[in-house]
Amino acid sequence: MALQSKVLIIDSPTATGNQSYTGAGFQPKAAVCLTSLADVDGFEVDYRMGIGVASGSVAEAQRAASIGVDDNVATTVAGRAWRSALALLVNLAGSAVTLEATLVSFDADGLTLNWVTVQATSRRVAILLLGGADLTNAKVLEFAANTATGNQAVTGVGFQADALIFLTAARIALGYTSNAVFCCGAAKSATARHALSIAAADAATLAANVNALSTQRTDRCLIGINASGEAVDMEADFVSMDVDGFTINWIDAPPTAMLCAVLALKGGQYAIGASAKPTGAAPVNQDVDIGFPPKAALWASWNKIAAATVQADGEGSFGLGDGTAEGTVWGEELDATINTQANHSFVATKALRLASSVSTINAEADHSFVGNSWRLAWTTNDAVAKEILYFAAGDAAAAAAGHGRLLTLGVG
Repeated sequence: MALQSKVLIIDSPTATGNQSYTGAGFQPKAAVCLTSLADVDGFEVDYRMGIGVASGSVAEAQRAASIGVDDNVATTVAGRAWRSALALLVNLAGSAVTLEATLVSFDADGLTLNWVTVQATSRRVAILLLGGADLTNAKVLEFAANTATGNQAVTGVGFQADALIFLTAARIALGYTSNAVFCCGAAKSATARHALSIAAADAATLAANVNALSTQRTDRCLIGINASGEAVDMEADFVSMDVDGFTINWIDAPPTAMLCAVLALKGGQYAIGASAKPTGAAPVNQDVDIGFPPKAALWASWNKIAAATVQADGEGSFGLGDGTAEGTVWGEELDATINTQANHSFVATKALRLASSVSTINAEADHSFVGNSWRLAWTTNDAVAKEILYFAAGDAAAAAAGHGRLLTLGVG
């Protein structure tokens, strides 16, 4: 028995319709997707990024969030989308989305996507597929956040999960709206959780404060920023895994019943935490022992050292790895800069890239799994101990060997 994983790097088609992708080596049960506007590896103008999760082909079993900010404009143009999809990008020029694919099926050797909206140029997409006998259950569930502080018990998962991945675009319904607001998080217990949030205000000028912000925490599973108020708008800590769901505690409740999605995973082992990037000159390795051999990993970072406060610049980096294949997206809008500086990047040959809006690579790394550790091998590195969030998965723990003794009583 084992947990299986595979990172597929695909290019979106230029015509709508179904497209099958193979090479997984197993039939997946869950997927995490990173989408960008890039058509080749490297940097692109404008900030376009999407993250999606899926556990099945029905609309309720897949959710994606996307944010976008236009580059080189005197008044900011920023928006976000929340859709029933796996791959998603917003289109700020008009319609709600500019790239969208829904999951049709998990197949024997991969998956089939229905490309609902495409562009004339192919766009790069990275998908982490999870499956195997050790992954006994997976479900994407959407829930509406409480608007009052205190505990919220979320039910309907159908099993008691071992790990959760959270996602929200702070929307109260599926669709598109102004302001780029996004949050992703993860949790396995009340002491193992983290969250990253990005926000960028729409229709802002330098005189009115160009608000591009981010925050990253290891004591929250969800956190969001008010793009116009430059402050945390909502935050929740993780309380417990329950028989049919989980409980979170709203420390700062959102002003509206925003929709959140969670990918719940049962079976295998999971590690959720944070580690400071090394500061030595490249090449330099970052090895993190998680207590079991990893089979898959996700990384995220706001490209800053650990801090409990909201920081300037709306920046986020996200990466996927299966031990061999990898992929990463990065995006940022600089705060208080007119004309706007907003860019993004996709790299299919790195597990994580940290960069700046002038298209400068601050640090980037390949990955591998070594014993009980995941390794980021930094091939470019700056001298700042930036905080790296991680979510790693592996096989179920081996059952402890039984010990016993048979006594035979005889009558003589």
